[in-house]
Amino acid sequence: MLLVSCVYLLHNTWQSFVGKHNFSYQSMEVLRYWTHSSTLRGSQLNEETAGSKLFALTLYTTLWASMYRIQLSLWSHRTAEWRCRVVSLTHGTLVTYLSYYSQCVEGPSVFGIEPGLPNNNTQVFIAKLCLGYFIFDLVWCLCYQTEPPIMIVHHVLSIFGTANMIFQGKWGTELVAVIGATEVSNPLLQLRWFLKSAGYSKTILGEIVDFLFIIVFGAFRFLLSGY
Repeated sequence: MLLVSCVYLLHNTWQSFVGKHNFSYQSMEVLRYWTHSSTLRGSQLNEETAGSKLFALTLYTTLWASMYRIQLSLWSHRTAEWRCRVVSLTHGTLVTYLSYYSQCVEGPSVFGIEPGLPNNNTQVFIAKLCLGYFIFDLVWCLCYQTEPPIMIVHHVLSIFGTANMIFQGKWGTELVAVIGATEVSNPLLQLRWFLKSAGYSKTILGEIVDFLFIIVFGAFRFLLSGY
């Protein structure tokens, strides 16, 4: 939660510099945002300039890359993939919570609405976090050549689709729902890898995580997404 608040505060600080908002007001809004106040600012429509959006994307990409870089000092004995999966685990957990909040608490929900509604601030915030991560992950995959070509294409399409939502200014409700449904199983996927790399995949804990991953993946990727 501290990470989310810091990123959101940095984003809104930049907006204050381009003359769109007052910094002290935004600082209080961050606190109200995460305490579920009835005056949430996130439900307001997003009206950023293209320059502000590009700056935010640079900021979030740098954020994920910095998280990876910091691990070189903290866990220098770990492999590059281990450090990358820590970033992936953090991203998956974070955007799953934010997507749930956007869809189920703040709204609008993807169920029962007209498609193509204008984006609100929360939806754009989630999309920027994801796009920054997608860019970081694509660069990492290209550098270490760990993924097959089909996964590189998948990364490129994810980047294109998310950027299209941000700069067109609509489809935020649908994209956030897709992000939530696809990322909800990501923390379990990463946990499976960590358990396997540590030699615990055949333990009771490993079996439980495998079972939960299959259930969550199937429920969200096939049942809920199909609905």
